[in-house]
Amino acid sequence: MKLQKLIRENHLALLFQQGNFGLEKESQRVDRNGNIVTTPHPAVFGNRSYHPYIQTDFAESQLELITPRMLN
Repeated sequence: MKLQKLIRENHLALLFQQGNFGLEKESQRVDRNGNIVTTPHPAVFGNRSYHPYIQTDFAESQLELITPRMLN
């Protein structure tokens, strides 16, 4: 069942208008040939341990972008 249909059928749309939401996107860093890289993250991102939006939870090749929570 599609998520949108499930939300409509259960009258849940208002709940999605009352929360604080942030987005999280995880992906693998790759080189120009599509190979997963294991090199350190670019210094331009700053210290990934303390960066407010960029994290690396799993591996050197994984990049996680996290937005702050926003009121609907």
